[in-house]
Amino acid sequence: MRPGLRCGARAAGAAEKVTPPLFDPSTLDGLPAPAQRFLASAIADGAPLPRSVQLEMTGRIKLGVWLPFTARQILVAGQGFVWQPIVGGRIVRFVGADALGPDGARMEFRLHGRIPVVNASGPDTDRSAAGRLAAETVAWLPQALTPQAGASWRPIDDGRATVILTGPGGPVDAQTKRGACGVPPTRSQCRAGRAWSDSCWWSAWEMPGMVGSRNHGA
Repeated sequence: MRPGLRCGARAAGAAEKVTPPLFDPSTLDGLPAPAQRFLASAIADGAPLPRSVQLEMTGRIKLGVWLPFTARQILVAGQGFVWQPIVGGRIVRFVGADALGPDGARMEFRLHGRIPVVNASGPDTDRSAAGRLAAETVAWLPQALTPQAGASWRPIDDGRATVILTGPGGPVDAQTKRGACGVPPTRSQCRAGRAWSDSCWWSAWEMPGMVGSRNHGA
């Protein structure tokens, strides 16, 4: 990993050395109703509230044609992430990283680990990465959205609320929404946006010059 892509990994290591507090549902009192429902359904009573999460992924990604990939990701709430995929196989293989840290965001990918094919940084890359950090914090690290983690919420209506997330580039507003459908959807339905229930949430983020959205299954 190049020096500019190591910041997220170092931050995750530092976050893991701190003993996290345990979730106390009573701290949700006073939050907007949608926030209370979301956090109560996502976090068990007494569960640890870590500031980082490590993920392993497998699937397919379209780069002209569909290619298999595996990836590892470290995400640290409010600080950044490092996503390291391996795409393709023996004939066509891309390796690299997509990262966000205190010094901004950067994408670096190489064909067979040697030939540069992507080397991106700058304001547009920073904004995109900040939106990704916000959306994936909601999806993969709801513990960071609790009052015990310092998160603040504001209501929109009976079904929506906004949480203000910190990030390397400044605050980002992430909105959560609960669907009205009473039939629990499958994970694939939830991700495709075809069904909603108490176990299926939608998030959107806003920052200067950028708006995005993502679906999350419970």
